[in-house]
Amino acid sequence: MIRGPVLPLQRDGLWRLIRQRSSLFERGFRVIAEQLELGTAGLPPVDGLLRDAGGSPVLVFATDDRDNSLAARVLAAHAFWLRNAEGMARALPEADLRDGADCRLLVIGVALRSEMIATLQRLQIAGLEVLEVDTFRMGGQERVVVRAHGDAAKKPAGMDLDESVCAAGRSVFASFEQFAHRLDAKIRIEGDRFSRRASFEGRLLGDLWFEAGAVHALVSGGAQRRIDTDADLRTVCDLFARRYLQVHGPAMEIVSEAHASAVAAEDTLDADPSPTAFPANGLEAVRACLSTSRLTREEREALLDPAYGRDQEERTSAS
Repeated sequence: MIRGPVLPLQRDGLWRLIRQRSSLFERGFRVIAEQLELGTAGLPPVDGLLRDAGGSPVLVFATDDRDNSLAARVLAAHAFWLRNAEGMARALPEADLRDGADCRLLVIGVALRSEMIATLQRLQIAGLEVLEVDTFRMGGQERVVVRAHGDAAKKPAGMDLDESVCAAGRSVFASFEQFAHRLDAKIRIEGDRFSRRASFEGRLLGDLWFEAGAVHALVSGGAQRRIDTDADLRTVCDLFARRYLQVHGPAMEIVSEAHASAVAAEDTLDADPSPTAFPANGLEAVRACLSTSRLTREEREALLDPAYGRDQEERTSAS
């Protein structure tokens, strides 16, 4: 069968993609309304109003290289929201917006011209971000690639967490990232304002995201968990380390080498001194793999002893 070329998205098709797969652009996005005329009389309307995971409003503009009115409608909608910011939450009760939350503007386009991006940058609007979408086909299925052009007001968000993420949530994210990098510096951490994704050599290890006031985790192949306590975080890190070992796939030689290094290390766990005592998988392989990581003794004990978390909680309660 001869397949035709993958045709580039146009604005209508792009908005359908945004509406149906909003999580492609940011975890926790929820579409509230479409086709808003926010001071854009005589101009194409704002394509959509979204609510992010922290309860902030996000105005979305779908665009392509034929959109000559993009800058004008972005500027008009922004000015309208600024004039009416204090009353917008009451005017849009269905959006359940967080009080005092600033409105972000998100331009999502296909085949964006460099001059279009430069024009948006000249507007100097804080909170304006530009994403570009490309599509390709593999195995008869269309795939989507999203890339960021940075904040059009020259203030890239990078992987900074949103201000609505609570202190406890920030601590969980930071602890998880620190744990992952200690486990293996080659573990890749990506994310957005509300989420982090960890992978090793292209294979997914797990996801963390902030939703409904708490951090949730999903280690690949497992069940979703909510992280409310230190014990919850230890459980997630335990599952994460085991998933890492599964992906890493240590052979007998690697495990034996890890054990040899552990014997020479000053801060090692008590273990069978015979390298051949370690099978190539299972808990003993986890122990051998962790012996060469940069985890602290406490972190390793938490992973290798399932009762560790319960004992720690009991000691904390008793004190």
